[in-house]
Amino acid sequence: MEQLSIVEQKKSLRKQIIQRRTETEFRVFEASGLAEQLIGLVSKLGSKKVACYLSQSTEPDTELFIDWALENHLSLVMPRSNADRSLTWVDFSGDTEPGIFVFPEPIGPETSLENVDLVIAPALAASPNGKRLGKGMGFYDRALGENYPLTVAVVFDEEVFTDLPTESHDQMIDAIVTPTQIIVCSSRFPKVK
Repeated sequence: MEQLSIVEQKKSLRKQIIQRRTETEFRVFEASGLAEQLIGLVSKLGSKKVACYLSQSTEPDTELFIDWALENHLSLVMPRSNADRSLTWVDFSGDTEPGIFVFPEPIGPETSLENVDLVIAPALAASPNGKRLGKGMGFYDRALGENYPLTVAVVFDEEVFTDLPTESHDQMIDAIVTPTQIIVCSSRFPKVK
């Protein structure tokens, strides 16, 4: 039997996960569980400036966390997608408008990841050895670059895999956050109680 290339393995895995997400109904307990995990993490880390994303359709829901962050005056930096597959970061205060993919994207003054304590990144899957599977367009891999802030991938519990196929351009993560747990993946992640 012929072995699939890494690109083909990633493509196949993405297809399976997207199909499962599409077939799964929204579960309120997962949204509230994820918010609890993120709030707890940000609180334990003492984060003052956090980069997060607006979840779309079948992604793990970040809305409750974002609402809490805004109510508690946490400085939020959010990404806007650009046609060249780069991200523009903006200071977020709650306003959105349709972006290049038509779904709502944050609007606000442009900023950078400088002084960001934590990046909360979307993912389709993640592994305890620090690998993250994105949607395949490389937005986050390019945005994080070499000296990126502490980064966590957000996935559903069933999307934590023992290992994932990766390529040289794939950025590693420091932890995984699911609706029920936080899994530390790297020594960069601070020891918190």
